[in-house]
Amino acid sequence: MNQCTEAERYMLEGIRRGSGDAWAQVVDRYQGRLVAYARRRAPRGVDAEDVVQDTFLRFVRGLNSFREESSLETFLFVILKRTLADAHRGRRMVNTDLPEQEAAPAPDLTASRYARREEQRDAAREVLSEALHRLVGRMHETLNFRDLQIIEMLFGAQRTNMQIAQQMAVDANHVALLKHRWIKELREFIAGRIEKIPWEDGEAMESLLTETWGELRPSC
Repeated sequence: MNQCTEAERYMLEGIRRGSGDAWAQVVDRYQGRLVAYARRRAPRGVDAEDVVQDTFLRFVRGLNSFREESSLETFLFVILKRTLADAHRGRRMVNTDLPEQEAAPAPDLTASRYARREEQRDAAREVLSEALHRLVGRMHETLNFRDLQIIEMLFGAQRTNMQIAQQMAVDANHVALLKHRWIKELREFIAGRIEKIPWEDGEAMESLLTETWGELRPSC
């Protein structure tokens, strides 16, 4: 199991101090992949984003039980799976079964600030949808079905460069180069159309990309 990284420990310390910026980093980094997972597994009539918000609430309430023996992402997904299980059983999702500990300081994340960030994500997702259609459309027009398979495995199936290289009989460095080129193109397309980019690192951008790809299925 992956250990908690120094970057994750830094964010956790910030949250424990009540830092809104640290909390925003956690939400920006992990929300997209949590929502994408919840959308595939939430019971009928239960909103995936509500499930993820309850997951974050459980995370804050149980923060002092996290011993940093696994990655923060692993910890969040454990909580998400418990929250989904409760949703399937019809239990109130906010009733956490994590060990009760002294409550962590409440993150300084107001509703208006959260709403603004969600608006930014929605705007980026809309522009990203257009960018993906353009990128995939070029591959269809040029009959570049190999790259079409690679981009589907990268952004749709979330395969690693090495896994794709083995399946497609190409060099892993070639896959990495394609991924870098495509993400750079998508990032530049978005940056030219919206004022505020709702991520601070490549990982958060890839999270939004995977989420958007799953909704669009542009290669189909």
